[in-house]
Amino acid sequence: IMAKPFTTEARLRGQATLQARADAFARSMAGTLAALEREGITSSRGMAKALNERGITTFRFRRWDVRTVINLRRRLKRLGL
Repeated sequence: IMAKPFTTEARLRGQATLQARADAFARSMAGTLAALEREGITSSRGMAKALNERGITTFRFRRWDVRTVINLRRRLKRLGL
């Protein structure tokens, strides 16, 4: 039996759900990034290192790198945080 391809509507619902979850994760990380900044860690590279050292994972449960921190900061800015 051949699987039915996703409809455009289903794909858009899935994307919206994923974006909402990523936005919620970003909101939950805002305080952590602010705390790092208060500690004097302001570069994306420094934040990635500190987050990894503290065992905090990304939205997809992976290690932080410079790009994921930049993306998180960009999302927080877009959210007005």
